[in-house]
Formats: sequence, C-alpha cells, structure tokens
Amino acid sequence: MDPCLNLDSRNLDPAIYGEKYCLIDGEIVSINFGYYERILDQIFYKYNYITRGKINDFVIKQNELNYAASKIRSSNVTTAIIDWIKNVFHRPIDGKNIPNICIIELSGGTDDEISDKTFFKALSEFKHKNDFFHIHVSRDVGKKFDFLIKSVQDLRNQHWQPDMIICRTDNPINDNQRKEIAQYALLKTETDMVINLPKVSHIKYVPIILQEQNIYNLISKELHLEIRSNFDEIISELKKEIKE
Repeated sequence: MDPCLNLDSRNLDPAIYGEKYCLIDGEIVSINFGYYERILDQIFYKYNYITRGKINDFVIKQNELNYAASKIRSSNVTTAIIDWIKNVFHRPIDGKNIPNICIIELSGGTDDEISDKTFFKALSEFKHKNDFFHIHVSRDVGKKFDFLIKSVQDLRNQHWQPDMIICRTDNPINDNQRKEIAQYALLKTETDMVINLPKVSHIKYVPIILQEQNIYNLISKELHLEIRSNFDEIISELKKEIKE
C-alpha cells in the first residue's frame, strides 16, 4: 500500500525511489515485490499493489457505473480500501489454499506521505481485532534515533501504537538503546519487541538474525498462529546455503 497518487511505479525515478519490478501480469511495481516473490516463493499480481491513485481511480469508475447521481466522499475511498484488502486476503495463493496471514506493507514516513489518513482509517477496521499486529520498520539509523523517534511520534499522532519495532542500523544496538526505544514507543515489554536488524553481507542472513531475537515466536503468539515444528531446520538450511 503506497499513499502516492500514481497508478503504479512506471514513471517513478529509480534514482530516488529505487529499482522497479514487473509482475507477471505486466504491472510495474516497487522492487520490494521482487524480494517478496523470491523469499516467500509466491507470485503476485496487480491487485496486490494498492496506491492511493489506483484506489481513487477505482472509486470514480465505480461511481460512474453504479451510483453516478451521488457525490464521491472520503468514506467511499475508505470503504474501497477495506474491500480491496478483504478481497486480496480471501484469494487463494496457489489456486486452492486461502492464506493464514496477510502481510500489508504501508509505505511512507518520508516526504509527508505518512500524513495520508485514509489508509490508516481503513486499516483501523482490522487493527482493533485480535488478529492484527503492527510492526514499525525504521529506515537505517546511526548512533542517533531521531528519525525513528519522529516516525513513531507521527504514528501516535494518527492514533497508532506499534506492537513491535524493527530498528535497522549500521551496527548492532545495545540493551540500553533497546530500552530507550521501547520506553519511548510505549511497547508492551521493555526490550523483547525491539528487534535490531544491522546491515548484513547476504540477504539470507536477515531471517537468521531476526529469529535469533525470537521474532517468529513473538509474532506467532500475538497472532495465535501454530508454530511450525521444522522452523529451526529451515534456519539451519539457510546457514548452509550461505556457507556454500
């Protein structure tokens, strides 16, 4: 989900917004989808990519088709986003199985994109249920956490409270820094829900480092998911692949 008014990523400057990626149905999207397809071993389609521009276009077309005599209001846009998310969630990911969990990446945090309240309002439909878990992922931070603190404050101004923070850094952070972040963000526990992700030399180190901080069990507990018995084996296989 991207608050931009573009219909897709086709005309975005890669020098500013990063590389582009083409989905199997021709949709031009963020390179993030390439990472998701590679790591999750799934194929994504244009309906998996929501921009504010795409939602606006959809609402206008629906208005023209179904209720042209009515005004288009912000509530129409919010309802469209909610319906879009529900539709994606209930689509089989391999032609037959409905997913147990849906990952929603809400872009923003820079260039005032975070100020788009429509996406937050739509997500609030799911947020107040027991099966919603919000992970706030910071951009790279150095020795100071000013940007992270500001982004958390921006979220709290939108009446959003993170359940977990993944803090991306150049180097590992210490327990005192974890405690500082947790206290400011008003997390449930002092440090457990502050996950540190320092820079790595190989992308497959990412899940290994995250799991070393117990992220899988923490999320599974909060979302009442069944814990996979072979997860440690998967991590071991990743370590072997890196060595090879």
